[in-house]
Amino acid sequence: MPTIVPLAMPSLPPDIGEWLQPELLVGVLGLFWYEIKAGEARTTKRLDDMEARQRQDVSALKVELKADNRALTVTLDRLIEILLTAKPQA
Repeated sequence: MPTIVPLAMPSLPPDIGEWLQPELLVGVLGLFWYEIKAGEARTTKRLDDMEARQRQDVSALKVELKADNRALTVTLDRLIEILLTAKPQA
């Protein structure tokens, strides 16, 4: 049976402590925080734009629906008038 030799883990460079200063960590976290907030602002703006377009579309549909209802009412009134004034056939 072959012997398994564990691989040695590379040691951290001795100057890694210089890179992991609290200021650097705070700066990186600040960049992440800024990107999250900027993403929220972009998403909120897109949602506001979509809501405005939706309100405009609904308003246009309401106007169209009212016009269609008026036309239907006129047609219905004419049909009722024709039926009421028609002479019964004997």
